[in-house]
Amino acid sequence: MVWIRIVALLCAPLSVLAREDVVPGSRYTSARAAGMADAFFPLADDGASALFYNPAAIARPKAPHFEVLNLTLQLNSDYLGMIDGNFLNVINLPGYTSSLQANPGAFPGAGATYLPSFLIPSYAGGWLPAIAGGILSEVSLASNYNNGEYLYRSRYQLTPAIGAGWNLAHGIIRIGYVLQWVNIAKGTLQPAPTPLSFTRGLQQGSGFSHNLGFTMTFPYQMLPTLSLVARNMFGTVYGTSVLLPIATGSSGAPATDPMSLDASFSITPRIGPNSFMNCVFAFRDFLNSSSLNVFTRLAAGVEFDFKKTFFVRAGFGSGFPSMGLGFRRDKGEIHLAWVGEEIGSSGFQSRIERRWILQIQARAF
Repeated sequence: MVWIRIVALLCAPLSVLAREDVVPGSRYTSARAAGMADAFFPLADDGASALFYNPAAIARPKAPHFEVLNLTLQLNSDYLGMIDGNFLNVINLPGYTSSLQANPGAFPGAGATYLPSFLIPSYAGGWLPAIAGGILSEVSLASNYNNGEYLYRSRYQLTPAIGAGWNLAHGIIRIGYVLQWVNIAKGTLQPAPTPLSFTRGLQQGSGFSHNLGFTMTFPYQMLPTLSLVARNMFGTVYGTSVLLPIATGSSGAPATDPMSLDASFSITPRIGPNSFMNCVFAFRDFLNSSSLNVFTRLAAGVEFDFKKTFFVRAGFGSGFPSMGLGFRRDKGEIHLAWVGEEIGSSGFQSRIERRWILQIQARAF
C-alpha cells in the first residue's frame, strides 16, 4: 500500500482519472488505444498492450523487450478548470474540501498507472510459445461536492499478468492467452462516510481473469485483419482476500465481472514510402454484457503511421470523438491523447468525462 501511495504522490502534479467506461474493456489504458477510441485490438505490439488489450499480440514481436517504464498520466477537464494553490491535495480528500466547496458540481480526478512488462518471442522454430508478463498498478481518484454532500470515486488496482502466444500458419493466425490476478478496491459513495477518506467503505477483493485473443491477417494487399478478444472468460469472481489491503471498512467483494467479447476488422493501406494508415472498425462488448445499445458499443479509429516514428490518430467510440499524437524511437515512446468517455451509472451519455492522457514508455532493450 505504501508504494502505491508513493506513485500517486509522485504523479500528483499531473494527476489522472482512470477510465471507467460503461462498456467493458481493458483494465489498462494505452494512450495510443485511447486516441483511436479503443478501436485498437489488431495493432497491439508491445508486452503491456498484449497483456491487457489483445493476448494474440504476444506472438507478434520478433525481438525480446523489457519495458522498465510505462507510466500513464491523465488530467480530466474539471481538474484542469479548477487548479489552484491546493491542487496537490487532489489525492487527499480531507485536504481538498475547500477546493471542492469553491467549485460545487465539478468532479476533478487524480491518479496514475504504472506497468513494467517483458516479452520473449517464440524460439525453437515456433514450437515454444512467446511469453509476456507484467504488473499493473493503478491509483485513480475523483471527488465532488454538491448540495452539502461529498461524493467520491476511488479505484486502486494491483494486477500481475502473464500470458503466452502462438504463431500458426506462418504467422497468418496468432492466438494468445493471458491470466490476470486482479486485486482491486473500488467504489462510488454518496454521501461519503465520515471521516472523509478515499479508501473508506470501498468494495475490495481479488479474482482470476482468463483472457483469450485471436487474430487472422490475410496475406493480401492492405493486410485485412480480423481480431477477436474474449475477456473475463467464465466470469471473474472476486473473493475478499487481496494481495495488498487498501480499503478501510470494506463493504465486501466487488461484483463478478461478466465475460465480454470484442471483435474488429482492419486494413493497412500504404500512404507513402514506409508510411501507412491503420484503419480499424470495432464492435466492443459483442455479447452485450453491459446491456447498452449497439451505437454505444461501436468504435472506429484511424492511425497515420509515418515511418514508425511519428503517429497521428483519431477515433469515434461510445458516442464520443478522440484524437492523439505519438512519437517512437528504438527504446522509448511518448503518446498524447484527448478522449471523451461515458462514466455515468445510468447508461449512455448520463455523465460525460473529457480527459487528456499522457503516456511515457522506456525499454532497456
